[in-house]
Amino acid sequence: MAYEVQSIQDIINQLNPTVAGRKDFISQQINAVPQSLQSSEAALQNQLNGAFGQIQQGASNRGIFFSGIPLAEQAQYTGTQYAPALAKLRQSAMDQQGALRQTLSDIDSDVYKQAFGINQQQQKDANDYQERLRQEQQAREKEERDWQRQQQLQQQKMSHDEKMARMSGGGGAAAPTATYTRKSDGGFNFKDNSGRTISAAQYAQMMGVPVQNVLADMASQGDQYARQVLNAMANDPGYQKNPTGFKNYYRPIFWGTYET
Repeated sequence: MAYEVQSIQDIINQLNPTVAGRKDFISQQINAVPQSLQSSEAALQNQLNGAFGQIQQGASNRGIFFSGIPLAEQAQYTGTQYAPALAKLRQSAMDQQGALRQTLSDIDSDVYKQAFGINQQQQKDANDYQERLRQEQQAREKEERDWQRQQQLQQQKMSHDEKMARMSGGGGAAAPTATYTRKSDGGFNFKDNSGRTISAAQYAQMMGVPVQNVLADMASQGDQYARQVLNAMANDPGYQKNPTGFKNYYRPIFWGTYET
């Protein structure tokens, strides 16, 4: 099962239809503000015209010798009544449009936050899935390595057993040049034909078999240290690059086969 990680923009495109109705309604309200303002300004202009008519009529009534237009009174009315009212209307329209545009922006922001959260969860799910695959692959590889190592140990033991059988067989076969016995504590004693104690590595040399075979035989009988050394020889590059140092490190197995 593969996990798809969508881009944030693709997710936004999927979410936009869910808010399209709200955004269209708010956009209609924004577009209606100028027309509403125009109607309000026309009504205010009618009030101004009416006020100017009253001012003119009042001036005429004050005397038959009056002539001209009462500009001072008209200017006073314009400055104290009409202009503030017109400014208030226009500011109210701007505030209304600003609030509606902010609502649109808030909707877009909410959509982006949702898209970002979905994208992050998809990314997490994909990463978790890849990690599970990696762990499963590592487990399979470890299982395969363990199986191959077990097969190698069995083959080495069989080879060693066959060699020992040939060396210890009757019918004129030569006597073995070295022997080993299992100790009560689980370890091993190695001796040459003279009874002198030797190391496992010296025993392997005398018997003409790889030391890995001897270690495999010891490990198969429960010697954990022998298993540790055998695994180290298979995995430790130091065994090839610095065999003397390696043998010195695992001295209980290799003493007597190198110069310190």
